[in-house]
Amino acid sequence: MQVCKKCEIEKPMDAYRTQVRSGKSYISKTCKACQPQSKGTAYKDWTPERRARYIQQQKDWQKRNPETRKRNQRRSSWKLQGINPDLAEAYYQSHHGKCDSCGQPNGNGRALCVDHDHGSGAIRGMLCDGCNMALGFLKDDPNRIQNVYDYIIARLPGIEPRLPHS
Repeated sequence: MQVCKKCEIEKPMDAYRTQVRSGKSYISKTCKACQPQSKGTAYKDWTPERRARYIQQQKDWQKRNPETRKRNQRRSSWKLQGINPDLAEAYYQSHHGKCDSCGQPNGNGRALCVDHDHGSGAIRGMLCDGCNMALGFLKDDPNRIQNVYDYIIARLPGIEPRLPHS
């Protein structure tokens, strides 16, 4: 049981929303009945002029802050994939735009992909789009990867097996 901060009525814990921030769960201090249904309700009530002004402000901010926008997009994407954005950002910054597999930058101007174990979320490295897609098509299976490598080597005369770049 908990007393709502707004209506000051003692209610059971299921009458409160649970919020997760930085991996920790928090129980809201205000009951569900006293909270607005969604944060977007005010936006629905805006006039068309107010909406247009808000959208323009967002576009202007994005033009003034392109690097911050890219960083925020990366971090949001990593969160959706279950990757710790702080660790991924540190790893990303340390790579200076080079793929761990081929050593090349992502040719299309996009950010490198964070290669991670889908089970644990552990970061394995940074990959360009091509290497990331190849790894995905091969289902992260070392046997498949070795078989493709052996296939290429066997069919291209004059190519000597080499160790991965360092």
